[in-house]
Amino acid sequence: MKKIISPKNLNQLLPNILCLIAFVPALALSLAVQPVQAMSANLVRNGSFEGDNDRDWQIWNESQGARTFDFFRSYEVQPDNGTYAAGLEASGQPVDHWLAGLSTKNKFTVDGAKNYYLIFSAKSGGSAQIHFYLQDSATYAALTEVESRTIGRDWQKYSILLDPARGADALLAFSFGDLPAGTILQLDAIALFAADLELRTTEIRGYLGEKNKFLDLTNSGYFKISDISISLPYLDGATGQITSKKFPPQSVNSDSITFDLPAQTFSGLGQVYVNDQPVGRFNYNLLPKITDIYPSVIRSGEDVTIVGNGFNPQTQIEKMFIIFSVLNSQGQRVDSWIVPHNYDSRLAQITAVAPAGLVAGSLRVQTSFRDLSDKDITNSSNSLGYKVKPVVSSWQWARRGYDQPGDNLAIFGRGIINGPKVVFYDETGEKIGESRAAVKAVGNPEAIEAPTPKTANKFKFVVIVNDIESDPGQVGDYVLAKPRISEVAAGHYRSAALDNGRVPAAKIGEEITIRGAGFVSAAGQSKVEFSGQNGPIQVPLDLDRIDREGQWLKVSVPRGALSGQLIVLVNNERSNAWSLDIIPTVVSFSPAPVRPGERLQISALGVGNNLNAATLIFKITNDIVVEIKPLRISLTGDSAVLEALAPASLTNKSSSFNLRYGVWSDDQTYNLSVAPVITQAMIDLDEHILVIKGHGFSPNANDNQITYKYADANRTVIQPRVRMIGVFNAEDGQEIRVQILDNYYYGYVSVATNGQSSNEANFGPVQVRRVVRRVEYVKSLDRVAGVLYISGYNFGTGGGVKVGSHWADIHYRTEFFIIAVVDPAYINDAPVVVARQ
Repeated sequence: MKKIISPKNLNQLLPNILCLIAFVPALALSLAVQPVQAMSANLVRNGSFEGDNDRDWQIWNESQGARTFDFFRSYEVQPDNGTYAAGLEASGQPVDHWLAGLSTKNKFTVDGAKNYYLIFSAKSGGSAQIHFYLQDSATYAALTEVESRTIGRDWQKYSILLDPARGADALLAFSFGDLPAGTILQLDAIALFAADLELRTTEIRGYLGEKNKFLDLTNSGYFKISDISISLPYLDGATGQITSKKFPPQSVNSDSITFDLPAQTFSGLGQVYVNDQPVGRFNYNLLPKITDIYPSVIRSGEDVTIVGNGFNPQTQIEKMFIIFSVLNSQGQRVDSWIVPHNYDSRLAQITAVAPAGLVAGSLRVQTSFRDLSDKDITNSSNSLGYKVKPVVSSWQWARRGYDQPGDNLAIFGRGIINGPKVVFYDETGEKIGESRAAVKAVGNPEAIEAPTPKTANKFKFVVIVNDIESDPGQVGDYVLAKPRISEVAAGHYRSAALDNGRVPAAKIGEEITIRGAGFVSAAGQSKVEFSGQNGPIQVPLDLDRIDREGQWLKVSVPRGALSGQLIVLVNNERSNAWSLDIIPTVVSFSPAPVRPGERLQISALGVGNNLNAATLIFKITNDIVVEIKPLRISLTGDSAVLEALAPASLTNKSSSFNLRYGVWSDDQTYNLSVAPVITQAMIDLDEHILVIKGHGFSPNANDNQITYKYADANRTVIQPRVRMIGVFNAEDGQEIRVQILDNYYYGYVSVATNGQSSNEANFGPVQVRRVVRRVEYVKSLDRVAGVLYISGYNFGTGGGVKVGSHWADIHYRTEFFIIAVVDPAYINDAPVVVARQ
């Protein structure tokens, strides 16, 4: 038997060893050197103890008889390790482990530049420790460090890496001198081979979950599954840390291992370990695959979640992108590369914010990693189509001041620029129009413009892109457009520099037609507002007065309306203003008939309180027109009352009246019926011309019938010889001039025309024939006073009496007799003058 020598006691045991060699020369000769095996060769012959154990193994015992060892073939085997194993049982008290052991008989050459794997299976009947190493076959000196393992009661496979200090012919030795007595140590499947494990596979490429991916690993068959691990880039779901994780292979074959592509791994560099020793690296190329998009209709600027696998969590160094389709500022479809901002703990979902300018199309995921040659390897997933949800964030009219039906609406939002159209709905939800929108801005936000419908001023809208609608009411309440007035049709017009060259005019109560757009309201909230004397006047409209398309309406001018501007209100939105003149309308006169020279009140419509704008036009005759300004204008209710002095020269039937306010006159002429009135009659005694002043006379002299009377007690009617000179207008009225052709020179006259008679007027000189002066008691005065008794003719019915420089009080008066009273002191003053009104 040969004793295995450890490096520490080699010198002291060397003489015994030499003697032992001399003692057993035949045995020494039997240790022939075995040639170096191929890379995958087991340097231990009959390591599974299926052959002749005595031929291939030897027990050595240097315990000096202190103990014995029984080396036998055992039937207790580990599965998959053949049908036999080796058993070792010790008796006697344990000694130093160096003093007994088991070694191979075949020797083999080891290379000091290499490491060697020792693999064996073992179990023991109790706790036992075994030591092992490689020794020089010539000197029995240990070539490697002595390793030891504690062997338990169950079969276990052990793998140890041995590192020879130098090259030599060697033996494998197990030492177990300290094996407890009665304990059976069993060994099986012993293999020793150079640690020339080579990973020949440079890349594993596939999708998550693919099974039995093949790694070409030399000599892998010597190891059990637990000896080998595959380290892969890994996301720790519990901590969120990006790290690596070792996975066992699914199977171990003679020169290969297989494994499944596990969850939470991602592309990068993989590493194979055997007994925790790195063997080689490979490119772990896990391909991305996407299976679903949530939501199925994406909103630009909001999160979109991609479901799938093969994702790379190294987003901070941009190892993964989601690639969307967008429109650039030139309207070209391009890719937008977005780094996800979130991923789940299993790398089954990634989330990113959908970019601005997003359009419907397909998306894909691209991952990358640095390979063994430090090149960037990129992989793209399959593509999945998506649609874009238009999102409207706000709107405004495209141009300030252009906010009427048919004007362009600017709409802002996201996902609205890929061939958008805008659909409009009225208050009842009925579709009232749609229009193609023009793209105005690409970015955040996006902007489009679309013409609004001309049929309504209150509406909602949705944006449709690729048959996907935006949510109704995303921007709140209805859009309100100001109604548009394009024309007002009336019965009268005047020329103007503005308002399309003419201004419409109408009288109170007349119907006008307003043309334009946006006049109809589904809620019946359409009105026309007129300028009024007491503020704006609003006229609500029934639906039957409005075109169903909202392009015209009819309205009657209300009482109280004045010239100014009208507007249309629909849903409280005010249209552009349109000028409308109100033609004044005379309602009535007071008094009737008119009294020339006296105060006249005229009630009228369409008249304001501007005195300068009002003119009363009196047509005295066809040739004479008198225009006067009113003294004042009073506004009462929905009408105006104008006050003025009627011209004194108004005729009996030929005069007429009209009212002008502003530039418009009432289109009706009002004939005036004026009763004849004599204000004064006088006679020129030299020319014998009788002048009758007054008004209400007919301008046709022959229509005026003059009655002449004496100024006697009976006012006797006479027929003097006369010649009619004519009827004349004067500042204070009319004058009838008659030439007296006989000796008639005083009395009374009256004028009758068109069946109406005037008052009587006295004319001619006053004649005083006698004056009696007395101082006497006057009963009515209850005192003494001076009394004048005056007799004569043509005194008239009114007038005074002047005595000297003092006026007397008239106590009695007729055409022929006057009693006048003065202070007694003045009774004799002269002259006495009788005045006649």
